[in-house]
Amino acid sequence: MKYNILIAGIGGEGVLTSGVVIARAAEFEEKYVMGLQLHGLSQRGGSIPVFVRFGNVHSPTIPRGEADLIIATEPSEALRYAKYGSKEKTVFIIDNNPVKSPYSNILNEHYPSEEEIKEMLKEFSKKIYFVNLSKNCENKFGNPIYGNIALVGFAFSLGLIPLKKENIIKAIKCSIKRNVEQNLASFEFGIEEGKKFV
Repeated sequence: MKYNILIAGIGGEGVLTSGVVIARAAEFEEKYVMGLQLHGLSQRGGSIPVFVRFGNVHSPTIPRGEADLIIATEPSEALRYAKYGSKEKTVFIIDNNPVKSPYSNILNEHYPSEEEIKEMLKEFSKKIYFVNLSKNCENKFGNPIYGNIALVGFAFSLGLIPLKKENIIKAIKCSIKRNVEQNLASFEFGIEEGKKFV
C-alpha cells in the first residue's frame, strides 16, 4: 500500500506545517514516509508544493497522475499542480481563498472562477471539494492561517488521510509550537465541516 498527498499553496499559508503534521502522524504509525518541500520563493508569497508519501514508496516526489489527494490552500495552485492528479483516483480539496499575484493585479489579469477551475480540473480529478475554511477560520479563530490545519481535518473527516485521529493530534502538538490550542480547535472544526459532505 502507498499513499500520495500533495499540498499546494503560497508562502505564508501554512503549507509546510500541514505537510510536517501529516508526515509526522504517519511516522507515529510506523509507516515508511518520504517527502519533499520545494520552497524557493515561498517566503515572498511564491508557489510552494509539499509532497508527502507513505507506505511502499521509493522516491520523495509523486509521479504525474499518481496523487491520491491534492490539497490546495489557494485555488489557482490547484491548477498549477493538476498534472499530479488523475480522473481515476485523485480527490482535490481546494480552499476558496484566492490570492492574486502583484503582477496579475497590475496587468488586471483574469482570475478563474470556481466553475472555471472545476472545469479545467475535470480531466485530472475523481472528485473536487471547494471549501471556505480559511475565511471561516478567520471569523472563528481570528486568523485565516488556521485554515491549513482545518483542511487536514476536513480531509481526515472524509477518509482521505488514512491515519488515526490521535496520531494527527499528537503530530499537531509536536510540530506546532505557537497557538497549539487554536490549531487543535481548527483541526476539529475541519472535521465537523467535512461531516457535512459525507
